[in-house]
Amino acid sequence: MKRAVSAVHLLALATAIGAPLCFAFAVAPAAFSVLPVRSLAGDLNGRVLQAVCVGLEAAFAVLFGTVAFLSRGLGSRAVVVLRRLPILAFFAAMVTGQLVIPAMDRLRASLPAGGSPLPASFTKLHALSSAFLSISLLCGLGILLWTATLLSPGRSSASPILPGPASGSGAPERSE
Repeated sequence: MKRAVSAVHLLALATAIGAPLCFAFAVAPAAFSVLPVRSLAGDLNGRVLQAVCVGLEAAFAVLFGTVAFLSRGLGSRAVVVLRRLPILAFFAAMVTGQLVIPAMDRLRASLPAGGSPLPASFTKLHALSSAFLSISLLCGLGILLWTATLLSPGRSSASPILPGPASGSGAPERSE
């Protein structure tokens, strides 16, 4: 059971970290450099970012469960904070995808065609979007750090992610 939960945990963690990084460093810059009109690039990025946010919501919902499962029996303030990171990240992604991006889309649609400068309200919404995605990314990185400490060689026998050797497996046990 721990192996299956661990695999799902790592897959959700890869999504939680990889999706926003891919969007920020590949998709968004490429759209603005390839498409002939900034408004088209903005429309494309808005749609892609909403999909990224749905993926983040799903990933952090899964991470909420896997972190709770993998950290059971561990009692410290750090674990209490760790268990809340997926909740914070879930809501940051939800606010971005359900509130901020649609507001940006409505504002962009109301702008006249052509290269008019973006209003200050759009710039503020863009900053909010970036901030909320950064919160999600930082939460994912925090969970990754916790996961890495559990996977470290010195902790593998006590790790909730890496189960110890099964009894009766036929493998000789080393004593040092």
